[in-house]
Amino acid sequence: GALPRSTTSVNSTSVLSALDFGAMGTLEARKGPWGALLDMQYVKLGVSRNVGFSPVGLDVDFTQQIYTMAGMYRAIDSSVSVDVLAGARYVNARTEVNLAPNLPGPGLDPSVGWWNGIVGARVIVPLDAKWSLLGYLDTGWGNSTSSWEAIAGGSYQYSPTLSFKFGYRYLSF
Repeated sequence: GALPRSTTSVNSTSVLSALDFGAMGTLEARKGPWGALLDMQYVKLGVSRNVGFSPVGLDVDFTQQIYTMAGMYRAIDSSVSVDVLAGARYVNARTEVNLAPNLPGPGLDPSVGWWNGIVGARVIVPLDAKWSLLGYLDTGWGNSTSSWEAIAGGSYQYSPTLSFKFGYRYLSF
């Protein structure tokens, strides 16, 4: 079926105060101009609220997992590198609502997941042997939803097989 449509806006202070756990990581493999990447994101938010002055309340947990898999081709490989990419993004969101403290009653535990095909590009600008700037942009569509992601940041090449990336990521879906 179609995904329910809704728009939610939450400020960063509210998200950080509800954050239980979050992690992101990217695995990348390259041979010549060809490459592949797997980008993973996980976040768990939790909020508990009492109803009025009673000991009864609600526990709300939200878990979101996002996986982006893409093949890449290095279209430009000179002082600036440009990769074009195509692949898919899977998003799974789960909200669990329970009465607290562990009272019998109707709990709510809906989970929804969907796939989007994506196309995009990544630009890498080396500053020296270890440091580089990076920019990334993709757009996606599928399952009656659209998405786009933008990343701007830097990268430190710790070893030939390990780098640390940091910056700002914006994902809309």
